[in-house]
This record gives sequence, C-alpha cells and structure tokens, in this order.
Amino acid sequence: MKIVVIGPTYPFIGGISHYNTELCKYLSKKHEVILISYKRRYPSFLYPGREQIDRRSIKKREIENVEYILDTINPLTWIKAFMRIREEKPDLVIFHWVTPFMAPMFSTIFFLVKKLTKTKILAICHNVLPHERTVLDVFLAKLVFRNVDYFIVQSKEDLSKLRKIVSKSKIIRYNPHPIYDIFRVQSISEEDARKILNIPKNAKVLLFFGYVRKYKGLMYLIKAMPKIIEKIPEAYLLIAGEFWDSKEKYISEI
Repeated sequence: MKIVVIGPTYPFIGGISHYNTELCKYLSKKHEVILISYKRRYPSFLYPGREQIDRRSIKKREIENVEYILDTINPLTWIKAFMRIREEKPDLVIFHWVTPFMAPMFSTIFFLVKKLTKTKILAICHNVLPHERTVLDVFLAKLVFRNVDYFIVQSKEDLSKLRKIVSKSKIIRYNPHPIYDIFRVQSISEEDARKILNIPKNAKVLLFFGYVRKYKGLMYLIKAMPKIIEKIPEAYLLIAGEFWDSKEKYISEI
C-alpha cells in the first residue's frame, strides 16, 4: 500500500512529533510511506513555549522520504501539499488531528483530495475537541471530518465525542495510546540519575512529564502530595517539563 502521512517529525519537538516519527518508521516496514511535514507548524504568537525546534536534532534523520512542505498559515503550501498527494496517487492519507487551528489547512487539502482523487483519508485523533474550548471548535472539527473516511481515537471519552459530531456511516476504531520505547535508552544509570537529582535510593518517584499547562492538572497533584506522603513517606514528586503556565504559582503551592 502507498501511504502519505501528514504530520510533524524531527526536528520538531513534542509528543505528536515522536508519535508520528515512530508511526512512519513502523508503517515503512510493510508499506511505501511518504511523509509531508512542516516548514512552520505554529506561528510564534500561538506557541507560548520556548522553542518548537530541537536544535540538537536538526541533522538527525530518523526516517526517509520526508518533505518539509506545509506552513499552517500559508495557503500556497496547502495547495503544494495537495499537488504532491495527487502526483503520488496514494491509497491512503493519514493525518494527526490535534487542534482546530489547523482546520482551514486540513479542510482545504482534504476537500481537494476527495474531489480530485480516489485516495481515502484516515484521521488519528489525539484530541477530538481541544481541552481549552472555544465556540468554534465543533464547527471547525466538522468542517474537516466531513471529508475523512476513517478515524482512530485513543480514549473512550474521545470516542463518545466523535460519535456525536460525525455521521454514523463513518468508520471509527478505538485504540489506546501506544507505549513508546524510544525513551528507554539512557546515557546514565538509574543510580547516577538519583544522585544527580538528590533522590534517595529507596524513594518512590512520581513523575510528571511534559508541557505544564493548566488543564493537565499538575496543581491538583501538588496539592495531593501531603496525603500521598502520609501513606508513603518516601514519595518524591519529580516535575520534568516546560511551563506554558505561570511557574511561580506552582512553586508557591509547593
């Protein structure tokens, strides 16, 4: 099968980039895969993090057949991406649905794909609707989803949300989020890591890993720590991630 995947890969940072890279590597074992990735994923005013690009991995080639075409705010690149899809005549296009911000881009590309090709379209829904909602979210999702043939959702909550906004004829599959094995390779031992972090050898470690955003609930975890320590006195909470929310209020609560 020939597959075109639309999504981020290195040097873009973040969970979707890791997910998509591993997906393409796996699919390439059995299928012909072309990845259409981004030149620019988010304009800076919509990305409160420090950096979208991992400068250490710019020269790092994880997968083959990557074309950095798309700019989410440049419609000319959307047309260019469609032209590449039409040129390749894939059996399937796979894309990652994360945020309604990308609805204009995806709705344009997939409208053209459905009208001018025979290619089927599969959406991997990381969030059917965003955690931080606006009044336009359902409308924008429907705008994209009307041209999508197949869906994969990764939680039962998203399965319920999707069934409410797409027709019953759409094919939906629920598959729990996969487990990555790419983070298992460590340059230091667990013992040395505990020494660096000043964590006792027998301590129980709770890890919060990833972007710190209000909806992820880190504040509730911090507030729960006294009750956890009552039952597990040797418990440590390790917060490893970039703050998209005010760091000071978390430090104050700690």
